[in-house]
Amino acid sequence: MRSKGLAFGLLLLMCVIQHVQLTQAVNACGPGGACDCSDGTSVNCIGNSLTTIPSGIPATTTLLTLQSNQISRIPANAFAGLTAMHTLYLHQNKITSISGSAFTGLPVLHSLYLSDNLLTSIPADAFKDLSMLNYLALENNPFTTLPPGLFQGLPYVMFVMNLAPNNFTYGGNSVAPPSTYGSASEPHPCATCYDAGSGACCALNCLTCNSSAPCTQCYDGYGMTSGSCELQQGGGGDSAAVIAAVVASVAGVAIIAAVFIVLRRRRSQGFVKRPNDSAGPVYQEAVELAISPLNHPTQSPKNDGSSVYDNVDPRQPQPLYEDFSTPSSTEGLYDNESPYVTGSNSRRVREGLTIVKYLASGNFGDVALGQVAFNVLPQRAQALLGRKAPSEAVQVAVKSLKSNADEQSHKDFESEATLMAPFVHPNVVRLLAALVESEPHLVLLEFVQYGDLHTLLQKSKKQSFEWSENEQVHAIRQIALGMEYLGTLHFVHRDLAARNCLVGKGMVVKIADFGLSRELTDENDYYRMQTRGKLPVKWMAPESMTFRKFSSMSDVWSFGVTAWECLSYGAMPYGNLEGRATLAHVEAGGRLPQPEHCSADLFGLMFSCWNTIPELRPTFTQLIKGLKGFEDGTPIREIGAML
Repeated sequence: MRSKGLAFGLLLLMCVIQHVQLTQAVNACGPGGACDCSDGTSVNCIGNSLTTIPSGIPATTTLLTLQSNQISRIPANAFAGLTAMHTLYLHQNKITSISGSAFTGLPVLHSLYLSDNLLTSIPADAFKDLSMLNYLALENNPFTTLPPGLFQGLPYVMFVMNLAPNNFTYGGNSVAPPSTYGSASEPHPCATCYDAGSGACCALNCLTCNSSAPCTQCYDGYGMTSGSCELQQGGGGDSAAVIAAVVASVAGVAIIAAVFIVLRRRRSQGFVKRPNDSAGPVYQEAVELAISPLNHPTQSPKNDGSSVYDNVDPRQPQPLYEDFSTPSSTEGLYDNESPYVTGSNSRRVREGLTIVKYLASGNFGDVALGQVAFNVLPQRAQALLGRKAPSEAVQVAVKSLKSNADEQSHKDFESEATLMAPFVHPNVVRLLAALVESEPHLVLLEFVQYGDLHTLLQKSKKQSFEWSENEQVHAIRQIALGMEYLGTLHFVHRDLAARNCLVGKGMVVKIADFGLSRELTDENDYYRMQTRGKLPVKWMAPESMTFRKFSSMSDVWSFGVTAWECLSYGAMPYGNLEGRATLAHVEAGGRLPQPEHCSADLFGLMFSCWNTIPELRPTFTQLIKGLKGFEDGTPIREIGAML
């Protein structure tokens, strides 16, 4: 009996030892692995009763699911080597502690789920290496407080984070914990707060500030410029060192010889200049990269300008898009009537058209204010404009192509007219007629009386005319409505900006200037530009600047910049930064600062448009819904008539 008991005891001890070893060294993938690793880039370990982070996770993993297990702690360097991982699910475990360096080595992680655990505290440096993080879930943990500076250096997550419910109200506490502002029951994340404790965050990239100074100390690598923290462009800064290290790691020890083929630039005479306070060119030349698409394009600044109707500019680059065939959808919209007017009808319109004044002029084209009797217009235009007296004079915007325009300008001119033909929406400029059977080629558009939004905003600033938040949101939301409509037709604008939005009576905002627009293909709704030319880099998403990739999500990025313009009274995005520096700034995590007098929640909605991952940006439908919540019902003044 004694020997049997001893044998049983030894067997039990061996089982315990083996269990401990398995617990300490569970393998995620491979033979006997605890997780599903079948698709190559995702590792699914959901509900496997794991008590520790498994080993053997492939370095190519982009999504790791560890939810609904029994994991109790996250040790240092728990995910070392998983440099490609962008999403990590750790919710619904029993985590009580997290090491300060638990998430080191995850340079592209953008989503981290830590909700529904047993965390009562967290190190202040827990997220310090997650500069690309844009979603962080911490709700449903028994936190009673948070450490100061927990969210420092995490600009993306400031407005996409869940903190409640937690236990911040424990003991009757009503004050928001450190690293937040608001209240204990409804805290809002904040990287750093005012020294004076006024309950508001410091500006973007600012380490400390107080009630008398917007910022007293910037993050490393940022310098003070007019009270704001801007990315330093000079060498020797920490940010420059980081960027250099990244470039060096990509290049390795090899010396890559890059041959840049600069496309032919068009002449730069004949442009209407931008307002005097505009900093730098709106458009910059795109440069072909002959070696690797991972290299960033080099832009050459030009002293270009813009006008009320910017796309009349003859200096559009080498063809940015191929010819379009006439969309069949036009026939259904207009009873088989094309926007192109020919023969006697064309002569009738030309003879009845009076040019009132010229609005803008370029090398190959002009934009003018015209006037024509309603009954002279083709039926298509009459239907668009609605019922009017036959002899009533109608104001129209007349775009004309000069006789010396080159072949490509002719093609682009006709392509834009064809592109606009199907557009029928109150927040999109309407094409009335196209007359291209003889010289000069003409396109008639509805005239939008207050001109472009950018100029109106700058006039407001110059005259110290302040818009209410409701008026700003009113304008921004209309742009979103117009863009949502274009999205239903599978069109990407590619040049959305305040200068390309027109303001009419009733402060109706209409999207215009489709010179860079393109119809999206069905292949993932992306369009990859095949040629290079001048591009509005300060309004462009990173994937558009680097890889020439455009989609409705890249338009969302541009919309965020346009909204920032509206809230900043037409200021130049990124100040004096040139194209290449803008790209470096954005890729280093830099974003446009919060405009003065802009609420944190409204800025948060705008900020969400600048997610590095296109798929994580809000859709225009979501933006419209979000903006609706900021409308307060106060009157919208006729600002265009007041300035």
